[in-house]
Amino acid sequence: MKKLWLFLLVGMLTISGCSGNGKKEAPEDPSKDSQVIEYAKQISTEREVVDAVLMGTYYQLPCPLKEFLDKGWKEDTGSEGSKIETIELKPDTVVEISFINDKKSLEEFNAQIDLYLMNDTSDTIKITEETQVVGMVADNFYLASKDFVTKGGIALNAKTEDVNQAFKNFPSYTSDEYEGILEDRNEIDIVNYSFYSKEKIVDKITLLSVDLYDHKGYVDPKMAEESIADFKKECENESAKYLPNRYSQLVTELRGGAYKSVSLYVEGTVGEYIEIGYGELQFAAGSAYVIKDSNGNEYALKTSSLNNFVLSEGDTVQVWTTSHEVIQMDEENEVFIPYLTPDIINANGSEIFNHYRSE
Repeated sequence: MKKLWLFLLVGMLTISGCSGNGKKEAPEDPSKDSQVIEYAKQISTEREVVDAVLMGTYYQLPCPLKEFLDKGWKEDTGSEGSKIETIELKPDTVVEISFINDKKSLEEFNAQIDLYLMNDTSDTIKITEETQVVGMVADNFYLASKDFVTKGGIALNAKTEDVNQAFKNFPSYTSDEYEGILEDRNEIDIVNYSFYSKEKIVDKITLLSVDLYDHKGYVDPKMAEESIADFKKECENESAKYLPNRYSQLVTELRGGAYKSVSLYVEGTVGEYIEIGYGELQFAAGSAYVIKDSNGNEYALKTSSLNNFVLSEGDTVQVWTTSHEVIQMDEENEVFIPYLTPDIINANGSEIFNHYRSE
């Protein structure tokens, strides 16, 4: 499997006597910690190897969840209950779950880490000890410097100047005051949010052996249904301010406001299919179906949002969307209609696209 480094470091506020994790004193420089130096010797110098030392144990990703369970890591069920017991993970889907360890890392906290788990099979599965771990997220709110060490000997609480030094010879690595990005087969992002601190440090490190954008993210069915209901209600409520009698005002506001955005619910009948062009030469840049509601108001429904579903003239549709632009239908008479990029579409009574359920 082609591996991709994603190494995300986030620096948080560190101001005289107080750090992002609530400790009274700012953490010691991990580059001078003998334990960090010792663990760093275990880390591979090969860029393609995604590895770290966590709580004294070496891990190389991807690996079975069993390797973590055998070292005392268990799911942090918290107040929401177990995800592992309830989740059914579809093929090529990734989910992030928090794990805790009975060992103390910082004085006040049990050790905690977030793990990205991926179903790399062709079947829908329950999470087991054989499920692959493809990522780790370490946070200095739960872990001491010496308890998470990775590439270049970089540990939690490392100075960003040390990070830049560690990766200066990586191709395409660039850095400025707030972020550094390595583009290539391997990728490193460093983002510093401590704008007001005297010294920027790394408070979070994320390691990934896959590119999350190439895989599906797990969507909790219950939360998805709640989000759908809330969004539909928002669209229907805001539409009532304009439709059916204030359609022209809707068009005017969408035309005049560069950042105007309106949540809409539109119910109507499919009319003609049109090509959409931009610029003086009117190069075709897309296509749309013209939708007409029961009051004769027209809308352009973007075809690229139909999930390859083809509509026919006369079909009835329901559209829930956030509209922020118009298209011109008649150049001479300056006829404009709202251009809809829908989040949810029903056609002839059946749902054909739903952004909240898409993977």
